[in-house]
Amino acid sequence: MWAEPGLMMPDGTGYYVYLPSLWMDGDLLFFDEWQRLGLIRDGVPEFKSVTSTDHLANHWTIGPALIWFPAFVAADALRGAVPALHGFARDGVTLPYNLAVVITSALAGLVALLIGERIARSFAGPLASAAAAVAAWVGTPLMWYSLRDSSMSHAASAAAAAGVVALSLRLRRGVTPAALFPVGLVLGFAAMVRIQNAAFLLVPLLVLDREGRRSLLRRPLPLIAGGALGVLPELVASTVIYGNPLGFASIGVRAIGWHPWSRFSGIETLFSWWHGLFTWSPVTALAIAGLVVLWRRDRSLAAAAAL
Repeated sequence: MWAEPGLMMPDGTGYYVYLPSLWMDGDLLFFDEWQRLGLIRDGVPEFKSVTSTDHLANHWTIGPALIWFPAFVAADALRGAVPALHGFARDGVTLPYNLAVVITSALAGLVALLIGERIARSFAGPLASAAAAVAAWVGTPLMWYSLRDSSMSHAASAAAAAGVVALSLRLRRGVTPAALFPVGLVLGFAAMVRIQNAAFLLVPLLVLDREGRRSLLRRPLPLIAGGALGVLPELVASTVIYGNPLGFASIGVRAIGWHPWSRFSGIETLFSWWHGLFTWSPVTALAIAGLVVLWRRDRSLAAAAAL
């Protein structure tokens, strides 16, 4: 009942257009998708410019599309196999395709909650852990981005970030190459889903004790190799679109300049009635207060959560 197919413009569109462009056109030229969605008016693309490689700029990363891709391909096959669905155009944006993205984002939100609940069981009983997962679902924007604005990157981002934490905690059993590589892989992928997730690079170090950190820093190559492989699709896509593997990261700075960094709006971010974190999602204030309790049980994990 809550699921709402559709694309949030322009962000959801930017994440989504990789799917029909790669699967149906075999390229990363987004002009026809932008035109189909009404984002080219009088011959001028809205929100984006044409790059030096004659592609349409797209700083929205490819990571979410890779999570959605299997369901998208399955939806395309289903549309062709079921006569009742033949009325939907095979353009990659009609209901069967869009619903596949909604379902995948919903599952990503569920994965984030299940991982969090599993980790919480290390410190609390099953009832308290389940209550915490439900509180995170209904008390934060996760439900919204998993079901309503599912073409955004946030549900996929939550799942990838939760995966980083879970795999990092497994390093406590032993900092081996076989354990480090998947941590790096998910780290790179999380950063490809949403570049802000690069902050999770410190989580593997923070959750380990002193000896574990030394082991990681002595043999970081498997972590680095996994991270490079995890982020590789975005570097390839950016090279095709911009002629530069880091073009996707620089385009935003060129578009808006550095003036947003001239003032730190920390108080407003937390307490403003216009989407302030604590005022709109009060459960997050309770969660941060709970870090004091976690600190007494597991200081390194509490430090990672505070980060």
